[in-house]
Amino acid sequence: LLRAAGRVAGTPAERDLLGRALALVRGPFAGGAAGGAYSWLPRTGLERTVPRVVTAAAHRLAALRLPDDPAGAGEAARSGLRADPCAQVVWRDLLRAEHAQWGADGVRQAAAQMHEVLADLGTAPEPETDALVDDLCPGARAVTAG
Repeated sequence: LLRAAGRVAGTPAERDLLGRALALVRGPFAGGAAGGAYSWLPRTGLERTVPRVVTAAAHRLAALRLPDDPAGAGEAARSGLRADPCAQVVWRDLLRAEHAQWGADGVRQAAAQMHEVLADLGTAPEPETDALVDDLCPGARAVTAG
């Protein structure tokens, strides 16, 4: 589906194919099943490649949908975050989509969720992500980070 989407880039079919591909994403690749019967999996590089590919597809679809379908853009971003919850480019897509759909309240909710998820994963928002939160909803970062 992703290869086909690349061949039709810039057409309405691209959105459809990316959406169909992202609908298949249920969570992190292999769900941590790299042991036992899947002990060969780490040697393939798929544990690094699949999240990058899914993140790129989610980012592209969110950008395509944002102007006329912010809810769909948010859905695309959430699909990407299911595969890689640390993908801050996709968090930024979600923040933009929430802002387009719900305004400052949407940004505050998404920023709070982002801070919680990233803290649980032992990381923090990138400066570009913090700057976007400040731009979309001044003061939200102080509330969600505390």
